[in-house]
Amino acid sequence: MTLTLHAETLYTRTRPAAGGHLLWTGPLHDDTPVLNLCGHQYPARDLFLQDHLPRPLVGAVTVTCEEPHCVAPGHLLDSLGRHNTAAIGPVLQHLLGNADCPLGSTPHQDEPPAGTTSRPRPGAFPDITPEQAARNRQMLEDAIRPRRRRTTPAAA
Repeated sequence: MTLTLHAETLYTRTRPAAGGHLLWTGPLHDDTPVLNLCGHQYPARDLFLQDHLPRPLVGAVTVTCEEPHCVAPGHLLDSLGRHNTAAIGPVLQHLLGNADCPLGSTPHQDEPPAGTTSRPRPGAFPDITPEQAARNRQMLEDAIRPRRRRTTPAAA
């Protein structure tokens, strides 16, 4: 069973909330959003996240925000997403201007040896200016902004 078959059913059981949350108003099982269909219960978060991933889910889906019944795909991660987020987190924070370079000193802090050209060491990043950090934040926001999928066939 795929979400595209039941997207309309799912979205009628939600309401948007401030902060990009999409709150589940449908049934719960042990305080977890579920969709009851044909005598079976399906985790609503799994269905919402699967609709927005280009790959199959890996492991359990967890919510990354503080809203207990949030099903917004941008607030959900599966095991692979959590692993990737943990791996890229320090680098991403540096690119957004929120932290020092996680890979050591920046290349322009060291004078190049005489007779050589100034070249970054492998794995070293230059300092990020406030303007670059703002541009990086905007690019990230544009990249993760939820994409609307067409759930019904276009009228001919």
